[in-house]
Amino acid sequence: MPSRFAALAGRTIVVTRPAAQAAGLARALKRQGARVLCLPTIRIAAPTSYGALDKAIRTLGSYDCLVFTSQNAVELFFARADFLGFRSLKRPKLFAIGPKTAAALRRHGWRAAAVPEKSRGEALARAITGVRGARVLIPRARKAREELALILRRRGARVDIVEAYRTVEDRRGAARLRRLADADAIDAVTFTSASTVFSFARQLGAARWRKLLKRATAASIGPITAVEGFRK
Repeated sequence: MPSRFAALAGRTIVVTRPAAQAAGLARALKRQGARVLCLPTIRIAAPTSYGALDKAIRTLGSYDCLVFTSQNAVELFFARADFLGFRSLKRPKLFAIGPKTAAALRRHGWRAAAVPEKSRGEALARAITGVRGARVLIPRARKAREELALILRRRGARVDIVEAYRTVEDRRGAARLRRLADADAIDAVTFTSASTVFSFARQLGAARWRKLLKRATAASIGPITAVEGFRK
């Protein structure tokens, strides 16, 4: 058990990431003495259509590079490949946006050729070399930052973006979030993507959101979430 002198002892922290991905962060916060409330504001859903993803999987051998920008994209790409019966796919040159995405690839027996030091699309684009004329496949969320694809296209790559999944709002904890905010019972909120910020703010409403930001800490996983999520 953490001692009462642990760094976060007595603090109530809300974790907003999808339930299936919250356990590691929740454990780390609890080890520091925090009271952790897992209240997901988003969930991962199937794409609006599997048509483009299925075609990309079936023709994977025609691509020179396969680029993953999230763990979700890796897991859902391989889940769909398994569903289609593609147990042994031809492997283009692989790239991952960060160490956790690269680790997800390794769990499937694939290894990224390069992983940038900073988990950002711009850094990933710089790590992908020799792209002029190359066919590049990016399976990703329906809504995502466009910088990676734009940079690669400017450098002469032929980029196909396919929807592997959607991020949708999870409102099951919305009423509880509002009660906690009204009671000033939240000391900090963790955000792991811009979509977690947008959904959290919508569920609280503008007045509660502004009030919460004045008294509680908003903790972001990185600069993209901070800039994209809080710019509004």
